[in-house]
Amino acid sequence: MPLRALHEPQIRDPAWQERQFWIVALVVLLFPALVAVEFKPWILFEEENIKVTMGFLGDFLPPELNRDFLALLVYESWVTIAIATAGMFLALFVSIPLALAASKALSISSLTGPMHPVGLVVRQFIRWLLILLRSIPELIWALIFVRVVGLGPAAGVMAIAVTYTGMLGKIYGKF
Repeated sequence: MPLRALHEPQIRDPAWQERQFWIVALVVLLFPALVAVEFKPWILFEEENIKVTMGFLGDFLPPELNRDFLALLVYESWVTIAIATAGMFLALFVSIPLALAASKALSISSLTGPMHPVGLVVRQFIRWLLILLRSIPELIWALIFVRVVGLGPAAGVMAIAVTYTGMLGKIYGKF
């Protein structure tokens, strides 16, 4: 074999057949699903739909610069920041003790031997609670709290607090 043939790059892609297989498999699986859900993206480009879309985008111009509107915008932005801050503070306030209770690394029993069964049950319950809290999205919690406390900032604060209690508890507890 000549020395030149050893140093030439391979012309053929060794993974090409596998890629072809997965592309064909994806098309075979995806096409019936798209037909079943009546996926028709070309409808977006029909004349009537383009008129509606352009009308919607045209409503953004010119921007509203009325003094009352801008004052309302600043106020509502401040309320949104306050809701997020209060929710995160409440989540931090609740998650730190829960994380400390759920953490295996901070357990005295890790130094002295096996954990007492009651402590083990409590730790597992707190872990499951944190998992449950973070597994439900804020929007679902918000809907629940709107039903409980009514529409307003309190529902948003509690929704953020509950979800992020689970997330921060998981991060701080490192389990």
